[in-house]
Amino acid sequence: MKNKLSKILFLFLLFSLFIVISATADDENIFNTYDNALGGFFGPIAGSGLSHQHWFGKVGFQYAAGLFYYPEEQELYAISPYYTADPVNVDEFTYNIGVEVQYMLYEDSYGDWFDGCLYLFLGGMHIGVMRTTYYYEEVTVNPEDGSPYKEYRNTSVSEPVYVPGLAGGLGFGFELVFFDHFSVPFEIGIGGTWEFGSIMPVDAGLNPQAGIRYRF
Repeated sequence: MKNKLSKILFLFLLFSLFIVISATADDENIFNTYDNALGGFFGPIAGSGLSHQHWFGKVGFQYAAGLFYYPEEQELYAISPYYTADPVNVDEFTYNIGVEVQYMLYEDSYGDWFDGCLYLFLGGMHIGVMRTTYYYEEVTVNPEDGSPYKEYRNTSVSEPVYVPGLAGGLGFGFELVFFDHFSVPFEIGIGGTWEFGSIMPVDAGLNPQAGIRYRF
């Protein structure tokens, strides 16, 4: 009896969702009127940097690309002593190119100043980093006026090595639009990141993504 009731409830929810989506598709909405958006986006699944998004009806495409340079990282890890003898990998320069496919489930307008939509997404990203490895060794220090103690001094630094990688994932997102143009997308997805030559992901889990764009 419970299984039959669960199936009926599930079918009813699917039917209700279909009705809502169908009714939404027939109505004019802000995402059809201003179907392009340009701005910035941050995401470990779909890319971080300059972003462009376009809606083709209920199907959307998003692109993001960015370059990042962290010169302060090199100065930080080159300083001795450090707190461990383990080698430290430092990514001083990174770039990423991401793409995302979206499917709009629901949209609505709340007055003349606020619109919103709910959508599913599937995203992927290519990553490249220039990585330097810092090596340390344990040294015992014997001060004249105190007890001996251990510290870890930098002994060598590797040449920068290029490490490519891929990331991917899926999830759902909300896009909030204020005054017809100012867009704030927010997404939650499950994804992972793999480096070249590695079977196991170097990072995996639940990832938030967000951005600020201008819709036109």
